[in-house]
Amino acid sequence: MLLLGPSLATEAWHLLFLWICVWVLVPMHELGHASAAVLLGGTLHAVSVGPLRLARGEDGRWRALRRTSWMGLWGLVRATFPDRRWRARYLVHVLAGPAMDLAVLGAAVAALSGGGHHGRLAVHFLWVLFVASAISTVSNLVPRIGAGHPNDGRIVERLAPEGDGDGRV
Repeated sequence: MLLLGPSLATEAWHLLFLWICVWVLVPMHELGHASAAVLLGGTLHAVSVGPLRLARGEDGRWRALRRTSWMGLWGLVRATFPDRRWRARYLVHVLAGPAMDLAVLGAAVAALSGGGHHGRLAVHFLWVLFVASAISTVSNLVPRIGAGHPNDGRIVERLAPEGDGDGRV
């Protein structure tokens, strides 16, 4: 039994919903990073989700690229902040991805507890969205390095005053 149901058909729906949730959550998470960077006056250089990548060229124009190799569905936003207060702005930019995961989690909870009449599949989908959002939030905040890139938690750890102090991310 994967999450909620005893039947093979229910489990198939759960797997489909999980696949959909991941393909929705990863771009939403990266949108959180990108929008925070822009709102804080940063410059976006690249946005990647899975095999798709938007990158700003030296001429300042955005180009769509397809990665030839990728290790699962992950995302990456590269941004810079030009002023001396870059560390605080970068920290908000980094935490905006997990904040977006929490917003999706909150929306799922609100929909589940709203008292409205949802069909059985809708309830299952909302539960899978809730679980996937919770897993995404935790997995992004626990410091680690995956696919050669530090996750949000590792970047926060490096930016924190009690971290290694080098400020490199």
